Parts: sequence; C-alpha cells; structure tokens
Amino acid sequence: MKSHCSKYFLILLLCLSVYSVSAQQDIDEAGKVLARVKQTYDTASISFHLKYTYADADQPNTVTDSLEGDARLHGNNCFMTLGNIIFFRNQTYNISVFKEDKLMMLGRPSTLSRQMQLPSDQISAALHQAGVTTCRLLRHQKQTTIIFDYPPDSPCLQMQISIDEATYLIREVITKIRNPLTQENQVTTPPSGQNIMVKTLFTAVKMEHPDNSFFDEKQFFTREANVIKPAADYADYQVFLASPNI
Repeated sequence: MKSHCSKYFLILLLCLSVYSVSAQQDIDEAGKVLARVKQTYDTASISFHLKYTYADADQPNTVTDSLEGDARLHGNNCFMTLGNIIFFRNQTYNISVFKEDKLMMLGRPSTLSRQMQLPSDQISAALHQAGVTTCRLLRHQKQTTIIFDYPPDSPCLQMQISIDEATYLIREVITKIRNPLTQENQVTTPPSGQNIMVKTLFTAVKMEHPDNSFFDEKQFFTREANVIKPAADYADYQVFLASPNI
C-alpha cells in the first residue's frame, strides 16, 4: 500500500511540474505576442470601428447595453468618437468633448489618460492590476486568442484577447468583470447578475497613411496669450481645465 501511495504521489508531482512548465510557456509566448501587438500600435497609423457590448456573464448572448464609435490612432496619438463623446490625445493634450453637455475637458496626457484608454492601454491595465492565475493560448485560422484568468476577488476575472496573426492587430477583447454594484466581499461562486461580460469588437481595421491633421489640437481650441478660446465648432462649449499647467 505504501508503495502504491508513493507511486501515485510521484505521478501527481510529475503532472503538476508538467502543468507548471506548460503554464509558464504559455505566459512567455503570450508576452511575445503582446509585445508584437504593442510594437504595431506604437508605430503604425490605424483606423477602426469599435463596438462595446455589455451582458450578464451567465447570459453572454443577451446584450443589455452597447456603445460604438470610430477611432484613428498613430502611436500615442488618438482621435476617437464614442457615442456623443470625443476623446482626443496627442503629445501635449488630452481632450474630452461631451456633446450633450456642451463641455470640453482639457488636460495634459497624464491627467486624463485614465478616461481614454486605447486597445493596448486596456490590455496593459488589466494585465497589471492583478496576478494572472492561468494563461492559455488558442490558435485557429491565423488568429491567436490569449485567455488570462485572475483571482476570484479581482475586479477583472478573465480577459480574452483575439489577435490577427498576419497584422498583429486586435480583433476582439472579451473581459469578465465583477459587478461593482454587488458586495465586494463575495468571492465564492457568484449568483446570476454578479459578473458582467464586456465585449469590444474591432471591425473595418485599416492601416492608414500618417496624417497629423487628425491630431492637431487647434480643431478644438486656440490660445490667445493665456486665454483658451474654443474653436468655431465648439464656440458655445464650457471649457474645464483638468490640469493647472495648461
């Protein structure tokens, strides 16, 4: 009996060690893929249509809300419309325009970056906000899907990133998050409605010729001495300075 127990124990240790090596290999491979993705977004000029959908994680096919828009990126520069909101970022300014409220928020990139996150920003934030418990890579028809799982008490429980292997552009991100309206101390198996599935779909993705006019802040405001003057399209907007050193 003792011999059998020892044998089973050794087999278990072997299985665990193989799993550990395999998991580390997946994490290492995921890191390489995401490094290529980051390099693409850091250097290329890209346009795309994006659509966010929200659903109960237990009923992912029943969409409860959605939001969509268009974006143009070039490195850290971004011009994005999302519903009735415009997000703009260049090397000097971050600008958020709320059309319904006729409000323009103006700040430096470090002050408003959390309000506007690009695809690579979202992934970076999610990967660093909590420890990854497991990592899996799935490859199918020239598309790589990386699946990260997080601890049950983490705000983000799972993230799936689907990447086009030919271009290293992101096609879809599916994030499973804890519902902020539920009790924060519940870490056991959640009831229906506690977790939310947020899907971001990127379509009409194209590599564009660089065009700096997209990222010129003068389309939003001009400066006369120390006075910020909204551009003609936003003449009746209130300007809120989110940073003291504008």
